[in-house]
Amino acid sequence: MRSVVFVLAAVATVHAQPAPESRPPINPKPTERERVSQALQTIARLEQQLEYEQALVLADRTIAEGISTRDQLADLHLIAGRLAAGLDHPDIAQQHFAKLLALRPDTVLVAGTSPKLQAPFDAARAAPHELAVAVSADHRLVVERDSMHLVRGTRSSGDRVEAYDEFGNQLAVEQIRRTFDLRVYRVSRALLPSAVASGVLFVAGGLCAWRYGVAQDEWNRENDGLHDYTRLHALEDRGQRWAIAADVGFGLAAATAITAAILLATGNSVEPTGVAFTGTGAALVAHF
Repeated sequence: MRSVVFVLAAVATVHAQPAPESRPPINPKPTERERVSQALQTIARLEQQLEYEQALVLADRTIAEGISTRDQLADLHLIAGRLAAGLDHPDIAQQHFAKLLALRPDTVLVAGTSPKLQAPFDAARAAPHELAVAVSADHRLVVERDSMHLVRGTRSSGDRVEAYDEFGNQLAVEQIRRTFDLRVYRVSRALLPSAVASGVLFVAGGLCAWRYGVAQDEWNRENDGLHDYTRLHALEDRGQRWAIAADVGFGLAAATAITAAILLATGNSVEPTGVAFTGTGAALVAHF
């Protein structure tokens, strides 16, 4: 009886032990682009809840982080302009709208927008706000137009170059096109036969030289004093004929090769060919 009670007590003790704590899953750290996307969603939700001040503070804080892409930065300035106008700050709204139009010139407000928002937007559109960049020959980003002086520097990453603002947000990005000059030779009708003939004669000369070597080896084997002189003489004549044929073949091959070289140097034009490489492929541009 005691043993039974001991077993039951042991079982009860085991089941009474607390279960191990369940650890929450480890979520990977969001990327910078994901952080900005999450911030935009939060700002939009606050705007719908009429929490304009809190939403504008979050928008300005996200811009100041300097981690936005060009499209994300344009979205931030758009919503910040709406919020500032809704809070009766038309000057601040116009500044945000001007930066928006520099990044996204084709932006328009939806029909029926409140005059409180439309007025600073129209004022921003009335002034020229242009931002244009290009890649120079030495693969540097050149700012061609920047009426608002938004660009504070440039940086390169792989096959791309970017312009960024005072906080580090991406203002513009361009793909580097790496171009290498090749040359394409125009082959004339006279050059091609000469080149083909030279190759054929060189191969024929090589075959004749090989046959001469075979005849020489055979003559060496039979020149042991046991074979008839007539047989050795025939082998010697055959070898000499192959040797003469090899000399003639190599000589004619050299002559036709020289002829082809002269035609190439004097009778054929050379056209530059551009091969442009980008991150997505390559393009060949030739002149024929």
